[in-house]
Amino acid sequence: MSFESNLQDLKVFNSKVILSEEDKAKVKNLINLNDYNLEYHRVKKGVLDSYLHLRSSLLSKLSLPVLNLHLESLRRKNILLSIKEDAKKLITLNQYITHLIEEKKGPVDNLLDNLEYSEIYLKEASTELEKEIERKKKRRWIKRVMKVMGVVVIGMVIYLIWKVR
Repeated sequence: MSFESNLQDLKVFNSKVILSEEDKAKVKNLINLNDYNLEYHRVKKGVLDSYLHLRSSLLSKLSLPVLNLHLESLRRKNILLSIKEDAKKLITLNQYITHLIEEKKGPVDNLLDNLEYSEIYLKEASTELEKEIERKKKRRWIKRVMKVMGVVVIGMVIYLIWKVR
């Protein structure tokens, strides 16, 4: 049985209020199967989180001790499996790219030229963005100065009115 089908069966058992001894044995078996699947296969994060939540609620329903360390180790093993698979994909991609570079060096030179033009464009865009940010800072500074000057002038007017009376 697959991990997802076991998960569906566990959800059905979780919805039951009272579990018979036979149901308890089935739940324990399904949990063990899914734990085994987690140790040796990659599972999506959302499915893994729902399984771990369901597992903890079922184990508490069965009054079995829940070991948080075991759950955390299952999570870590799943993450390690996904990292290993990603690393294998990156290695094969790197090998494929080096093979392409060795086969066709001419187009790669064009790609490098395009890369240089892209770098120049990005640098120019970056400087333009920095200039725009500086302009906005100056505008903000001028607005703040005007506000402060307005407050000072209003304060002076109030002081003069008070002084005249």
